[in-house]
Amino acid sequence: MSKKFDYSVFKEYGFHTAIRPLGSFLNKFVFHVTYKGQENIPPEDKPIIICPNHISATDPVVVAMGMKRRIHFMAKEELFKNPIAAWGMKHNNTFPVSRGKMDVKAVKYSIELIEHGKNLAIFPEGTRSKEGKPKQGKNGAAYVAKKTGADVLPVAICKDNEKNTITVVFGKIIKNSEFGFTDSKSKEELTKATERIMSDITSMWEEELCK
Repeated sequence: MSKKFDYSVFKEYGFHTAIRPLGSFLNKFVFHVTYKGQENIPPEDKPIIICPNHISATDPVVVAMGMKRRIHFMAKEELFKNPIAAWGMKHNNTFPVSRGKMDVKAVKYSIELIEHGKNLAIFPEGTRSKEGKPKQGKNGAAYVAKKTGADVLPVAICKDNEKNTITVVFGKIIKNSEFGFTDSKSKEELTKATERIMSDITSMWEEELCK
């Protein structure tokens, strides 16, 4: 649970590096993943916010395996109820967030991760899409982008159930300046930024499924 997670420590574990060969095996022989647009992933000169659509519990694995950057994932706190699962997620740089309300600790932690030079991954929809296609996004990722000035990398995850394949498409980076953030506390700015993020994700998703 969130209350048991230490939000005061910005430690980056290397456990995921040790299990990367397992991730590669799963991607190739179990998930059948193909990556596109990896040239759009910027060099590691500054932290970014990675925003994929959410269709499966395996999404963090398939996204992380397509990038050389170490990523801190935000995940629902229910996944941390099991002590073993909580240990594994923590050591894979994943932290909990309470859904359905403003989790101040998790949001503050997200902002401070970026400020400490760490890469952050947030699923803008806030939950998995049962239909498999992108849904309306929530403003969490946009809020962190506004507070930190970080650029956003949109990612589309497309699953072909008939062929049992997954395609992960990394889109062109959205520069923070493109969101047009101001000092205003208006929710409208965040809504427009979220719409831009989800629009880029949805466009890639639709294009990939049409091929």
